[in-house]
Amino acid sequence: LACLALILLPLLRRHRGATQEPAEPGEPGDDALPMGASPLHRDGPVLSLASSLIAGVVAGVLGLLFGSLVLGAVLGLLTFVAARVSWGQVVLRATSIGMFAAAAGFIVLKQYRNDYVVDFNWVGRFETAHAWALLAVFALVASVVLDGLRTRAGSAPDPALPFSGSGAPPPPAGPGSSDRSDP
Repeated sequence: LACLALILLPLLRRHRGATQEPAEPGEPGDDALPMGASPLHRDGPVLSLASSLIAGVVAGVLGLLFGSLVLGAVLGLLTFVAARVSWGQVVLRATSIGMFAAAAGFIVLKQYRNDYVVDFNWVGRFETAHAWALLAVFALVASVVLDGLRTRAGSAPDPALPFSGSGAPPPPAGPGSSDRSDP
């Protein structure tokens, strides 16, 4: 219910505030409200081979540490593909949603079929679903991190910053150029 309230409150405020005057510059306005996003959206260009390998290895090692060998291998491979292929982010998101659905479906169907008594050992009867849910959560986290990396890789350097972009200082000005503007 709290999630539903977080979704609906901004919409209700926007509707109620439609008769009020627009916000002054510098005050929070409609641009601070959340916007819908499609799971099919792709953020920025694909990462370089080195960055993709690093992202895949880090995701795989974390999956190994907090899950299992198989979970780490699958997560590392999925993250590498998602970083390297233009539609890979969609695959990572679909894997997350699909594994959540598979885990929930497995639990519901197995409980319905076997009519287990809910006791202390009930959770142990669904150990397979635990690995699927872990993969779903890890794929979701990897998707968010990869979205940020690809967005950052696709963003243009900010000309207002003195050393934006590669981190190296800008090239020196030519012999006749000057930063001053004389009238």
